[in-house]
Amino acid sequence: ISVSLFTLELEACQLQLGLGCVGKFRCGSSSQCVSTLAQCDGTMDCENYEDELGCVRLSGKNSVLQVQKRGEWMTVCSEEWNNQLGKSACKQLGYSSLLMLVSACKLLTYGKIIYLSPECGSRPLYNTRIVGGNISKLGQFPWQVSLLFRSEHLCGGSIITSRWILTAAHCVYGFENSSLWTVHVGLIEQPIHGAQSLAVKSIVYHAQYQPKGLDYDIALMGLEEPLVFNGFVEPICLPNYGEEFSEGTMCWISGWGATEEDGGTSVVLRSAIIPLISTKTCNQPEIYKGRISSWMICAGHLEGGIDSCQVMLHNLVWTTKVSEQTYFLLMYFMFTMLFFNMSCLAM
Repeated sequence: ISVSLFTLELEACQLQLGLGCVGKFRCGSSSQCVSTLAQCDGTMDCENYEDELGCVRLSGKNSVLQVQKRGEWMTVCSEEWNNQLGKSACKQLGYSSLLMLVSACKLLTYGKIIYLSPECGSRPLYNTRIVGGNISKLGQFPWQVSLLFRSEHLCGGSIITSRWILTAAHCVYGFENSSLWTVHVGLIEQPIHGAQSLAVKSIVYHAQYQPKGLDYDIALMGLEEPLVFNGFVEPICLPNYGEEFSEGTMCWISGWGATEEDGGTSVVLRSAIIPLISTKTCNQPEIYKGRISSWMICAGHLEGGIDSCQVMLHNLVWTTKVSEQTYFLLMYFMFTMLFFNMSCLAM
């Protein structure tokens, strides 16, 4: 009994120490406290390296490289920058390779600003431009994947790295047994014929996701083995910190969803182009009545036409920049029953 009481007291003491990291950084996986100066200093002070996570980011539409130092984000500016440093930065960002651009710095009197362009969002084996709602062609959406649960297509997803697939939390909530899922890549038709199949190692959905809510509807699937990119299988880019896409920006949607309300899913991968709509417009009383939060994005046609609810179910919305040669994932589409003149909520 005395041993048990001692153990409980020790655990309580450790908990109090963990909660008492006033003015310090608390390691997320333990009650350990380290100095705030230990964050992003290149030394692993926490047991699971939490103090060295989130120290690098790409900022703005030009992908300016920034690092965090003493709680402040600073632009990397160096005369001695090299490809090895670029690869190291991209590795911390989750990318395996990069295209590096070193540009003359107009805001500083010395040095250079570093711009990093990760190798993502390209369609090397697709050259034909297709506009409107269409049956997709092989290589047109190389980041598109089909997620099968118990050998049945359940949701779509998008490749963001060789080991991670982005999907919606409502697709995996309650079905977290990774052994029951497979990821199929490089395909455009259902059922699957000859597509590469990969086992799922882990499933993580946003901690704040609520099954009856709409916010935080995002999840990740980790693969047992890394993907091999070959032109028909490629990752899509994620927007940088602070990067915004304005109202009216034209975006693609793609997926195997229903092509009409209450209809069956499509056996072929379909796509369409839709514009982004401002949150203010979507929250008007005659549309979504204030139900669109700051975590959501609206897209579609308020006056009819090609509509995201009609074209797809459980899939992604993405757009292009840099002369339409690089594609960025803007949001993961969530199917809802909120219809207004054949337009739908997109997230």
